[in-house]
Amino acid sequence: MQTYKITWKPLSSLSTPLQSDTIFGHLCWAVKYLWEESSLVDLIAILKQRPALVLSSAFPDGKLPKPAIPLKTEVLKQLRANLLKDPELRGLTDLQLNQVLKELKREAWIDLETLLQNECLLDLPLQLQKNARSRALDKLGKGGQLKQKTDNCETMKQSIEFHNKIDRISGTSSGSGELFASNTTFFRNLVFSSWLKTDIYSLEQLQELFKFISLHGFGKDKNTGKGRFEIKVEPYSWPQCTNFNAYLNLSNMVPAESDSILASYTAKTKFAKIGGDYASSKTPFKYPVFIIEPGAVFFAGDTRTPPRGMLLRSVHPDPDIVQNLYSFSLPIMVKGS
Repeated sequence: MQTYKITWKPLSSLSTPLQSDTIFGHLCWAVKYLWEESSLVDLIAILKQRPALVLSSAFPDGKLPKPAIPLKTEVLKQLRANLLKDPELRGLTDLQLNQVLKELKREAWIDLETLLQNECLLDLPLQLQKNARSRALDKLGKGGQLKQKTDNCETMKQSIEFHNKIDRISGTSSGSGELFASNTTFFRNLVFSSWLKTDIYSLEQLQELFKFISLHGFGKDKNTGKGRFEIKVEPYSWPQCTNFNAYLNLSNMVPAESDSILASYTAKTKFAKIGGDYASSKTPFKYPVFIIEPGAVFFAGDTRTPPRGMLLRSVHPDPDIVQNLYSFSLPIMVKGS
């Protein structure tokens, strides 16, 4: 299948994360509204047979989710010892050292370019050592490699917005002035990238579909101006990684029965909703689904077969509604975990 890179440039705030299954939902509505309902029915029929359209979630440009691999205690102890022995880090206090280690735990991303330049080799202890040393130098004011905060820095900030509750009978706000809060994310100089592979649609068709999404908005509250993006679709080729022992999952997914059980992952229960014409149906809410998040690592084993994931059915009282939880994954060589 041909792989494509999707570049998302935010033009407004966003209330819904750019997750793979949510992007798929928007694509489905674009297919229906642009090419009639029969085209959407045909798409779903094909996906019930095979993963002919697989999407990743979107990440900050140049980044991938940090692999969800727990590090051995010995690795962390060695990391601390190396920092204490570094002559350039003399004067680093215990408080600063602990701050560095906590910041490392909170890091959500790895560098895509570094990974690809190293032929998909992910040396976790070495990567952590470099990041920790850079952060420690920054604490001491010795010119660490971390980006300093400037007027041109890339930022993503969450804010809480308050709204009036609407009475569903009268269609107006209630007299008691009840409020509810929702999270909104604002961006500055930040671009996102996701990937898609398919053998159903051409580049021109995908560009038409994503143009529809860019014009009509993405996610919650798009009718009030949120979720606006400038979207670019272009062919993309991942570098070949012949010497690998695992796959890095880049999408929301539910494992298929044939997928490897040798995996390390984080998971959550997702409470999804339906949109488009179905948003005004009897219930817009899907059933809760327990999903594996991007960053999961599936070890290849002898078969070296990538995780497949599945198209999940029976996620809503309407049997025609499905959730695309096929896995978009990248082969990597994990070392030193």
